[in-house]
Amino acid sequence: MKINLDEKDIFNLITQIEAKHSEEILSFGNESWPITRISIIKILSSKDKQKENKKNLKKRLSLFIRKLWFIKTQIFQSYYFFNKEVLKSKNIFFSRSHFLDKLNSGKFFDRIIDPFYLTSSANVRSSKFYLDENFFREKLFANGFLYQRNKILMYMPKLSNKEEKKLEYECSYFMGLFVKQNDLGDINQLLQKDVKNAVKRYLHSKYNAKTFLKKFQDLKNIYISAWYAPDAMGLIAAANQLGIKTTEIQHGKQGKYQPAYSGWNFIPKNGFLNLPKFFWCWGQKSFDNILGENKNKIHHRPILVSYPWPIWFETFISKKVTKNNEAKIKLLFTMQYTKGNTIQEPLKDGLLELIKKYNINNQLSNKDEFHLRIRIHPQKIKESIKYLKKRLGDLYYSKVVSYSSSLDYCLYEDLIWANHHLTNFSSCAIESLNFNLKSAVYGNLASEIYEEEINNNSLIHFKNCSIEELLDWIKNKKQVSNVNTTKYISNKFLDPDIFSDE
Repeated sequence: MKINLDEKDIFNLITQIEAKHSEEILSFGNESWPITRISIIKILSSKDKQKENKKNLKKRLSLFIRKLWFIKTQIFQSYYFFNKEVLKSKNIFFSRSHFLDKLNSGKFFDRIIDPFYLTSSANVRSSKFYLDENFFREKLFANGFLYQRNKILMYMPKLSNKEEKKLEYECSYFMGLFVKQNDLGDINQLLQKDVKNAVKRYLHSKYNAKTFLKKFQDLKNIYISAWYAPDAMGLIAAANQLGIKTTEIQHGKQGKYQPAYSGWNFIPKNGFLNLPKFFWCWGQKSFDNILGENKNKIHHRPILVSYPWPIWFETFISKKVTKNNEAKIKLLFTMQYTKGNTIQEPLKDGLLELIKKYNINNQLSNKDEFHLRIRIHPQKIKESIKYLKKRLGDLYYSKVVSYSSSLDYCLYEDLIWANHHLTNFSSCAIESLNFNLKSAVYGNLASEIYEEEINNNSLIHFKNCSIEELLDWIKNKKQVSNVNTTKYISNKFLDPDIFSDE
């Protein structure tokens, strides 16, 4: 069996194993199967899986030193307190720093959580916490606190724990079924190792979350921006056990092959403990993908709410963007990062050839006929810059190329600057439609995920993203996209009643 799998391949493998072993999942998988499923997705989506499974002594030593440094910082760090008024919160929102976008004002807006948090705060006592510390270095548009927990115990040896042993056994059982059904060679051992580590991180998070959430005596709801990380799953499980309503707020398009969201066809009677009870969706497409074949789903139901950030930006944030570059063709490329076989080369050969062509033209004529701005993914900024320097070589410093990220500009300010937009299959493709851009996607997955948008000419699709396709697109003035035609985004203000104080 091939081990370089794309998102669709992984989705199919997972749904096949679920169909074959649905009885076990329904019987005792209410906590263990989601953990196992996410481990499968993580490992099969990662780059250089074989290399990860054969770490040399140098890498192991480096990891050990990082753990020692982490324990030291945890021991000597100062605690981050919040005032007693926060403890009266009825709604708590949990987010991550990579959702922060820098505005012209210099403040950082949480494009996923802030529209919900600010609307909720106007109606119900609410608070916002970040699951990482990176937000400390920025000035926030809407203040947030650090969700601080003791991480030291996760790295310390401990006595036998019945809950951990039971959950680890169940996860290993499900992973064993998956490994047996699929011949994955050296990856088998890596899968088993990862799921055991995931169990430890998850249980540690659940224990900390219970201690934290019990401090809020009036707490009714928690909202999370991405459910599938161990710390988020622990929060969800703890809240569900305490009778607190759990909701995930959509953070990107959820395509039909996104295995963390789609294809949950076998759900235990009382639901999965570590999945949110509700998924608030941007639009009809993600709603349909999450709902799947189980139209009468009781637990983990999608709810069509909207994606309020575009209209928030247009109404409250948007200002005239300074155009330092007046090139006729201003192409914004929102680059995704390497992800197994799903994305092998973030910057395609055709785009590289396009840069070379216009770099030569600029050197010969010194005219600003073309400029490419590469928007770097917020979760992989350092890694992406390193990749681009290696991929582009001397072209990295070309006058026809510039770079931006959430640390420099808001995505929407980049979209205002551009007149063309290109991506593989990022949700930026559909967000760009709000800005009347000629927007294009490429690759087989994009053709399936955005089939309707491509058919109604909202998006242009490139099979190979070759230089010939790119040149024909950017030079063809008659090729205008039919903008604002997508069911992925319902662009409207939130209904404040969804946060009504019951």
